Amino acid sequence: MLLQGTLLVPPADSQSQAESLARWKEWDRRYSVLTADTLEFRTNSIRQSSTIVALILADCVDMRSKFEEQNSQFRPFAVVLNDGGEELFAATDLTGRVDWMMTIG
Repeated sequence: MLLQGTLLVPPADSQSQAESLARWKEWDRRYSVLTADTLEFRTNSIRQSSTIVALILADCVDMRSKFEEQNSQFRPFAVVLNDGGEELFAATDLTGRVDWMMTIG
């Protein structure tokens, strides 16, 4: 395990990256674990535990800041994939954001 903690992810029903960024107050909190190969979301409840693979690190080619100066409460970043797509995430604080971006990228 390289890193673990909370990441914010956009609402599943967002139609575009611009819409996701505009709806930043609706982003979901996910307990996240970064391994040497994957970024995983994990849930643990009394009856069930599950892991969802959010990213395969071999598919990641770059990191991009999506921070906009007018919104100092929200500092998202994008993981650029080898197919040209981007996956959006945000950390719960600036230090966490730097840690996630440096460790993934």
